[in-house]
Amino acid sequence: MATSPARCGSGSPRPELATSKKKHWHSSQRLDPLPDGSLTITFDLTSTVEVKSWLLGFGRDAELLEPAWLRSELSDEFHELASR
Repeated sequence: MATSPARCGSGSPRPELATSKKKHWHSSQRLDPLPDGSLTITFDLTSTVEVKSWLLGFGRDAELLEPAWLRSELSDEFHELASR
């Protein structure tokens, strides 16, 4: 199965996100701490289910930076939920 990179970032430093630097979620993860205390995490995934759940756990303090098609998919899901 082909992999697709997903790059996620934290919008603001939070204690929960700071502990992310020590956690291991996926064998392909790459952590890039930024000077402002935020963090960029890159995963190579074969499924989007895990990264979606992971992002939702951080709420508004996390952002899916790429790929654009997955950002669009998440946006569509949020709009569908909000319209119910």
